[in-house]
Amino acid sequence: MEQDYNQIKQEYDAFAMKILVWLSYGVPVILLLVSIPMILGLIPPNAVYGYRTQYTISSPDIWYAENYKAGVAFAVISLVAIAVIYLIMKFSMRPLLHKALLGLGIYTVLIIGVASNLGP
Repeated sequence: MEQDYNQIKQEYDAFAMKILVWLSYGVPVILLLVSIPMILGLIPPNAVYGYRTQYTISSPDIWYAENYKAGVAFAVISLVAIAVIYLIMKFSMRPLLHKALLGLGIYTVLIIGVASNLGP
C-alpha cells in the first residue's frame, strides 16, 4: 500500500513538473504569437485584442502605431524570456520547480517593465 502511494506521488510530481515547464515556455510563446498580428497591423481598433488605452482608441492611426510598438516590445521580450528560460533550465543546478518558477518570475518582471513604459 505504501509503495503504491509513493509510486502514484512520484508520477503526479513528475506530471506537475512537466506542466510547469510547459507553462514556463508556453506563456512567452503565446504572447509572441499574439504580438505578431499587432506588428503586422492586422488588428483593427476593438475592445478585446490589442494595446488599448484612451490614447490608442482615440484614432485609428494612433491605434496602429501604438499596437506596432507594443507588438514589437512584447515579441522581443518573449524571445529574450524564451532564451533566458532555456539557459536556466539547461545550466541551473536548482531543482526543476525552482528553475520553472524563476523563469516565470523573470518573464513577469520583464512584461511589467515593458508594459509600464508603453504609451505616448
